[in-house]
Amino acid sequence: GEARTLPGIYTLRVDGVFFEPDADLDAQLVVFGLVDGWAGTDNLRRDLLVPLLWGLPIALLVGAIGSIATTLLSILIAAAGAWFGGGVDAVIQRAIEANLILPVLAIGVLFNAYYGFNLWVILGLMVALNVLGSPTKSFRAAFLQVKNAEYIEAARVYGAGNGRIIRKYLIPRILPVVIPQIVTLIPNFFFLEATLAIFNISDPRYPTWGRVIYNGLRFGAAYGSRFWVLEPIALMLLTGLSFVLLGFALNRILNPRLHDV
Repeated sequence: GEARTLPGIYTLRVDGVFFEPDADLDAQLVVFGLVDGWAGTDNLRRDLLVPLLWGLPIALLVGAIGSIATTLLSILIAAAGAWFGGGVDAVIQRAIEANLILPVLAIGVLFNAYYGFNLWVILGLMVALNVLGSPTKSFRAAFLQVKNAEYIEAARVYGAGNGRIIRKYLIPRILPVVIPQIVTLIPNFFFLEATLAIFNISDPRYPTWGRVIYNGLRFGAAYGSRFWVLEPIALMLLTGLSFVLLGFALNRILNPRLHDV
């Protein structure tokens, strides 16, 4: 009772009606059920493995650029607040508190309305929204611990300016914390990009994992093609977990306080 294809020669006949003597007919045969891929196919029968593989370097690029830019800017802001104190530090702390309540999704919609769907604009927006966050607070606490150290007092007595003290004496003291921080921040940015992409706030020119999830929710998941959504989510979770574990390992190696833990 099972339907199957019998061996033999099959003929396909296409009849067309032409209204001009020099008209031409182009026909293409698509046999349904023979298009497949390791990761499945989308609604247009394209192999999903291609955007999943292309999404990995894009995710790493977005995460690396966003993490490095955010960390460097956070270090400069935290160093300025910890060193100058007073009104400068108060303004920075109030800005951090205000940043915690900013509606990220609404801001993303406004940026897309004015600047269009551009990956680099979205990346710049993500960096701007993450600069005044928890990394700035942790760097500020580290700077406050070494602000009154004897070698810094000696540098001040010898006439070192504020910029030189911050650049030569404050910032190098937190380098063991900076590298693990950069590594552990990388997943935050491609997760944030995917979150915005789910709401169609993404660049359609790049096959990011977030874009794959958006297309899956729009065209496939409601019709039973759950793999279309689950595969990029699984890749994001595995990649994020890898960077978090790597960051913890680097922190134990580079941070002298954790050597004996």
